[in-house]
Amino acid sequence: MIVVTLLLCINCVSQNITKIHISKVKSEIKGIKYEYKVKDSTDLNFINIKYKEDMGHVTNVQYALKENLPDGRYKIYVDKTLREDGYIKQNAKEGIWITYNEKGEKRLTPYKKGKASGIIKEFYKNGSLKSETNVRANEILFRTTFYKKGKIKTQEQFKNGRCVEIRKYNIKGKQIDANNG
Repeated sequence: MIVVTLLLCINCVSQNITKIHISKVKSEIKGIKYEYKVKDSTDLNFINIKYKEDMGHVTNVQYALKENLPDGRYKIYVDKTLREDGYIKQNAKEGIWITYNEKGEKRLTPYKKGKASGIIKEFYKNGSLKSETNVRANEILFRTTFYKKGKIKTQEQFKNGRCVEIRKYNIKGKQIDANNG
């Protein structure tokens, strides 16, 4: 395996903040571009590296926090870049979790007892609002997406996890299409 970025992985717990460092490395698995690896094995006390398979072939590699973690704040870094920041309380995500995707776009997700509940906000890299998604107990109720200049792009209404209505708008804000999911 060839390491893309050399990263000293140090698990440090200070001021009740647990920092977890992961490196993204080129994969030798056919069809997979990269994998996540920890250099400091103590980070594996807090995180799982998961391989998804389909008919015996790895199709995806992900990382996820383990269950039954001590209460406190957790920060996950991938190749020295902050990717997740939030609190665990009574073995569940609680409050606002901040995540960043590969493009550097930010997402704010409110959690109550481990379930996304409230309004999830996603932002373009320039800071403008990309979407707002109203959720209750991990179930999407309504989503609005926006163009980079702030005008509404789409509005979607959900029922029982399925989109039941979509409204689309042009860049000037005029509705151009509406249909039932």
